[in-house]
Amino acid sequence: MVVAGFLSGVCQRDVRSAARRVLCENGETEMETMKSLVTFVFLAMALTDVGHSVEKSGLVGQSVKLPCPSRDGLQDQQQPLTVNWTDRVYASTSEPILIFRGENRTTFTKNDAHPNAGNFQVDRNNFALKISRLSYESAGEYSCVGESGGRTFENHYYLTVYGGLNCSGETQLEEGQGTNLTCRVKYGGKRPGLEWLREGRGVASLDRSELTEEWGPVGEQELQLRATHDMDAVEYSCRMNISDTSDTCRLRFNVTYSVRDVEFFPKKKEYFVGEEIFCGARGNPLPEISLVPATVDELPGDRVKSHLIIPKMWEGSEVTLACTANNTYRGRLTSVRELITFQVIAATTTAAATTTMKTAPKPTEAGKPVGGGNGAAERTLSTRTATLLPLVAMLSAVVGLMDDTFSLRC
Repeated sequence: MVVAGFLSGVCQRDVRSAARRVLCENGETEMETMKSLVTFVFLAMALTDVGHSVEKSGLVGQSVKLPCPSRDGLQDQQQPLTVNWTDRVYASTSEPILIFRGENRTTFTKNDAHPNAGNFQVDRNNFALKISRLSYESAGEYSCVGESGGRTFENHYYLTVYGGLNCSGETQLEEGQGTNLTCRVKYGGKRPGLEWLREGRGVASLDRSELTEEWGPVGEQELQLRATHDMDAVEYSCRMNISDTSDTCRLRFNVTYSVRDVEFFPKKKEYFVGEEIFCGARGNPLPEISLVPATVDELPGDRVKSHLIIPKMWEGSEVTLACTANNTYRGRLTSVRELITFQVIAATTTAAATTTMKTAPKPTEAGKPVGGGNGAAERTLSTRTATLLPLVAMLSAVVGLMDDTFSLRC
């Protein structure tokens, strides 16, 4: 096509030149040769249905079905039809072993000498192969080759058999403690892809895949981590991909750490009478929160609370509140205290209520933990084919375009 375009350009510049007329004639001969070659390729593709290569996978102990489709013309009951199913050891140069042979739709022969013969079943209507009780040794290349009326079809399947995906590693940690997470799967056939993710996002990990006499091929991906407070309640998952199959195993961390990050919300310089103010902190175990005026000492028996409503008596005053958060970490009580100072201004009941709804989000909405509850549920919220007719149509379009282009240019 590049040569043809070049020739057309030369002819277009000066078709009156004798030398260029000869060049155009030579180019026309080359165009005819190219059209013949394209026609030959398309016809060859139409007569032989080649290239149906598919990767398949199955779980150990389960079954898998491999179709043996053919073009409509090969289903003509008046035409002789021969179908052979063979099996070859995965990624080897050994000769394929016959599984099944069907001739003229009347003679069906199963190779009982095949080492896996007891697990093969061929549907005599559509020649689909069913492999039952999959084992790692079932992995291999399976081929269905048929012939009818001088035309052939071939389907090749590359089967991988895998075991259950397993995630392991210590997830009950203290801040700063190291851990190794392991994602492991045994397989036969194509090596599976393994990837570690944190909250759905990929993270770098080490490939520990190996081949052992005891276990056979094993895919393994290791993730080395050092616990931090922001890993608490976070999910790490390992995703496996094998041809048409994917699977995932998951681990969720419980990281203990001392209380920190005391915050007020909403945090402002002015509050209305009747408006609600919250105090929150991070920590595992869950911190207890106390929010009180800074000028008032906490007395034994005082109710611990993480929020309060600005009272009428504070109107027109400058107020300082103290938020104290406590938790017990490594057997020792840890405490953090923060102050906030603000002005209290007058507001009607409606204005104060409206302001409260707009500016005082619930603890989970603000992404902050609030003391006074129990369990991990109250911890910080985590953010996170082609048939003959189209071939012929394509051939016609290509040849027609080549004719039109050449006639216009030369």
